[in-house]
Order: sequence, then C-alpha cells, then structure tokens
Amino acid sequence: MGKNFWPIYIIVAAVLLAATWQFSPMVGEKLPPSARESIRGLVRTCLGHDTAASSAAAVPAAPAAERPNAIRPLAPAAQPAAQKPVAAQPAAARPAATVVPKPAAVPAAEEDELPSLKGVMQADAATATWGVLNQVTTVEGLDGEEKGSVAGGRIFLIDSRESTKKGMWLIGNFSPTPMPEPVRVPAMNLYCFTGKPESLSQNQRNCLRMYYQLRGEALVRKNEVLRQNAARSPYGKDAAAAQKAFAAKAKQVEESSTGDNPAAKNELSQLREKYTALLEKHRAWKKQHEAELPDPDKDPAYLEKLQKARAYATPIAGMAF
Repeated sequence: MGKNFWPIYIIVAAVLLAATWQFSPMVGEKLPPSARESIRGLVRTCLGHDTAASSAAAVPAAPAAERPNAIRPLAPAAQPAAQKPVAAQPAAARPAATVVPKPAAVPAAEEDELPSLKGVMQADAATATWGVLNQVTTVEGLDGEEKGSVAGGRIFLIDSRESTKKGMWLIGNFSPTPMPEPVRVPAMNLYCFTGKPESLSQNQRNCLRMYYQLRGEALVRKNEVLRQNAARSPYGKDAAAAQKAFAAKAKQVEESSTGDNPAAKNELSQLREKYTALLEKHRAWKKQHEAELPDPDKDPAYLEKLQKARAYATPIAGMAF
C-alpha cells in the first residue's frame, strides 16, 4: 500500500481536476492562462499523451456550438478598425442674400463746421431765401410753359413766391449754373433753409448736391416699380387714360369761360365718375394680388441709392432729411 500510494494519489487527483475542468467551465475560465496550461499538461502526463491523442483522432471534436461546456480560449479584444481620415467637405454654398453694400461715409473736412453754426437751418418756404431740390423736378417758366426736368440736389435761390390752386410755387433760379430766365418750381419739391449757401464749405455743398441727387434717383426707381405694378393690372392702363382725360378737361374748364356751363360741368362730372370707378377697380385688383407684386420699398436698386445717399449725410448734419 505504501509503495503504490503516491501513484494512486496522483491519478485520483488528476481525474478530479479533469472532472472539475470539464463540468465547471466558469471556474476554468476564471483561471489565468498559465494555470490552465499547467493543468492541461498534468492531465496529459497522468492519462497518457498517446491515449488522448488516439482518442481525439478516433472521435472528431464536436463544433464549439455542440459543446456548451467546452472551454473557449479567450479571444483577444477586438481592435477597432483604423478609420480613414475623412476629407473635410466644403460647406454648401448659401444663396447670396440681397444685401446692399454700405458705402464708406464721406468724412467731414476741417472747415466743415455744423451748418447751424454758420446760420444755415431749415426754414419755411414762405420765408426762406434758398433751398435744394429734393427730387427730380419739372420746372416751368413764368408763363407756365415747361422748361424741362432738373435733377435733385440743385441749389435754388428764391426771389419771390406765387400761390396757385396747385399750391405754392417758388420763383428764382439755380446756382451756381442758372437757367437763361427765371423759373418757378413747386415749393413741395424744395427743402428750404436760412442763411446763404455760400456759408457752407465746398465739401458741404458737394455733399448736399450728391445726397439729394441720389435721393431723387431713388424716388425715380421707386416710381418705376410702381408703374410696372400698375401695368400688370387689367384696369391700370384705362385708369391712367381716364385720369388724363379728366385732368385735361378740368384744365380746359378752368381756363375758359365755360366754367358755369351746365353741359361742361356735366361732362367733367362724367369723366370724374369714370376715372373714380376705374381707379377703385385698379386698387381692388392690386390689393387682391399684393403678394404677387414687388414691394417698391424693398427694391434692391432703390435701397442701394438710399444707402449711397446716406454716405454724404455727415458733413451736412441738420440738412439731410
């Protein structure tokens, strides 16, 4: 017994270890790899390497899926696939916004004191001595004959005034380049001031001219958009023709001795009614199709003119409206 004790003890221990290894995979999985390999070597030594090999050759190993209790070797942790550098994609181009570029402001020169310190301030047309055209204006001779259109920004020296049914007219001439004869302009087309234009520096006079010239051009563009909108109306052309016919007849009645003639008054009344009816239809159509018509106050060309005009406002503070 004593001679065979250790061989029998070693064999029994190996069998118990093998059974534990087979039926307790969780324990085996928790062992470190070096311990696992030591146990495998001990089992092979005790059971015989050749017998294990022949048994493995006789009975093919079942797939891992068919051996739920088999010990699976620990697979190395999956390494994340190397990511290829992604080239930066260019940002999608946005549609260009309708932005009116802001021009650089015209700086004030050293001699450009505030106009008010030079005695130049806004004045009423009834008492002013000069003014500047605030828009493109059709001027008339003293006989009422049209003499042409003059751009905004021109300085007008006032000599006298004339009140008519159309409103007040200012009589005088332009400076520094006058017309051959005195002319008259509607008072509403002038911004009037006290003092003398010569009190302003040359830079201020240039800024005054450019400011109101551009403002006048902006108004021309706005009226152009309004005319284009009116042309889309099926009643616009007829309404304009009726307005001209009514105005011409009204002028004829006013200048002739037929003002008290019942027939003339009746004809004028009919022309007025026709014009009013067409104008109402025209306005109703514009209101109904308002969303389809361009807004003249948002027209890019109109806004650009206004923006350019503002660049000249600094040297003429108190005179730019």
